[in-house]
Amino acid sequence: MCAKLAVNLMTNPAVPDSTDEQEVESGTQDKGNPPAQQFPPSPLWSLVFRVLQFTLAFWAMCTMRLTSDYTDAPAFVSLVNQCICQCAWSSLLAIAELCSLYGYGSSLFQNSKIRRGVSIGDLVLQGSLFDAACGAASLITFSNDLQECSWNNCPVYEKATLLAFGSYGSSLLPS
Repeated sequence: MCAKLAVNLMTNPAVPDSTDEQEVESGTQDKGNPPAQQFPPSPLWSLVFRVLQFTLAFWAMCTMRLTSDYTDAPAFVSLVNQCICQCAWSSLLAIAELCSLYGYGSSLFQNSKIRRGVSIGDLVLQGSLFDAACGAASLITFSNDLQECSWNNCPVYEKATLLAFGSYGSSLLPS
C-alpha cells in the first residue's frame, strides 16, 4: 500500500512543473538562461541607514545616561550596554560603507563570506538590542502600573526605550 502511494506521488506530483504544455508546443520554453544576477544594496542607502541606527542608539544611550538612577535596574544597564555595542557596530560598518562608496574597498561587500558575517552580526546585535529594549519597556510599564513614575524618571526612560526601538527598526534595513 505504501509503495503504491509512493509510486503514485512520484508519477503525479502535487506541484505541477513550471513548464506549461502550450510553452512546450509553441517553442517558447526557457532554454536554460541563467537567472538575473542579484546585486547587493546600494552603499549609499546602506550608509544612510547605518548612520541613522548609530544616531538613534547614541541618543538612546545618552538619554539613559543623563539620569542618575538608571543603574538601579539591570534592564536599563543592559539597554545602555547594547546601545554601546550597536553604536560601535554601526560606526564600524558605516566607515566600511564609506570606504566602499569612495572606491577604497569596492570589492569588500561583494564577497559572500563578508556579507554573511555582516548579516549574522546584524542579526545578533538586532536581537540583543530588541531584548534589552523590551526589558526596559516592560520595566517602565510595570512602574507605570505601580504609580511609581511620579518620583521616577519614566519620561526619560520612555524616550530612551523609544530611541532604542527606532535603532532596532533602522538596523533591519541595511542587511
